[in-house]
Amino acid sequence: MADTGPKEDRLRAFFVQTLALWQVEATVEAAEFPQIAVIRRSDGTRITIGQAANDTPFRWEVATVRSSDGVAAAPRVLPCGSLVGVLGALRRSFGVERGRPIRVVSAPS
Repeated sequence: MADTGPKEDRLRAFFVQTLALWQVEATVEAAEFPQIAVIRRSDGTRITIGQAANDTPFRWEVATVRSSDGVAAAPRVLPCGSLVGVLGALRRSFGVERGRPIRVVSAPS
């Protein structure tokens, strides 16, 4: 049974909003525990985001499976220490550019 707790629902909603911001067309679905979400694209790409095992030094795992000619390749699993790391892994998986950083400084005196 999929884990549909409030925390997991908020994370999936966050992923939906993030993909919309990045203009990535994909669906976000609930997944079986310990996974939180499965993100699917029409090109066959499937990304699973889950909690890492308790005996590992990181908190999340992002597994990307790309499909070529209907044949799924072996998943590429990236361990992530934080939600920021998960976003970086998603960005790389979807080929989203980081953009230019904004630098805020005080006005010259």
